[in-house]
Amino acid sequence: MTTAADSTELNSLIRELALVEGEITLASGKKSDHYFDLRRVSLDPRGHDLIGDAVLAHAQDWQYDCVAGLVLGAVPIAVAVMSAAHKNGRSLPAVAIRKEAKKHGLGRRTEGVELAGRRVLLVEDTSTTGGSLLTAVEAARAEGAEVAGVVLLVDRGGSRAIAEAGLPVRSVFTADDLL
Repeated sequence: MTTAADSTELNSLIRELALVEGEITLASGKKSDHYFDLRRVSLDPRGHDLIGDAVLAHAQDWQYDCVAGLVLGAVPIAVAVMSAAHKNGRSLPAVAIRKEAKKHGLGRRTEGVELAGRRVLLVEDTSTTGGSLLTAVEAARAEGAEVAGVVLLVDRGGSRAIAEAGLPVRSVFTADDLL
């Protein structure tokens, strides 16, 4: 379980490894004077562990049986949650969701366990408008899943759109917590 010290360590790690300053165009098309490249933390061994524990703690009272994230940034978050759950004796498979189905192979939009009939926890590394996350919601529902809730590692404002879509949403950090 996440402790206050773990939260402080994760906050510091994000600031040290992921915070990039300078003009950046975000996925939403908006301009920003900073960017959180959270893959630098989610793909770091200590960051991976801290993220998994933090997300599990934020979703501890929700009922779900798998965790999913949109390719690319959210997949390491989903895998971190899967690993943290396993460490605590819980089997929680992870699923990768694409924005659109592959044009080759099996032509799937999701990889991992079948989502049909499952309650899924959706995760995201960072969200400004909620658009990417809502794409993941649509994909999960199209596969027959029920979305139990959403946990954002860093909320840049996207939680508003997610909440307005009627989904429970929580954030480990807001951008203000990290600036």
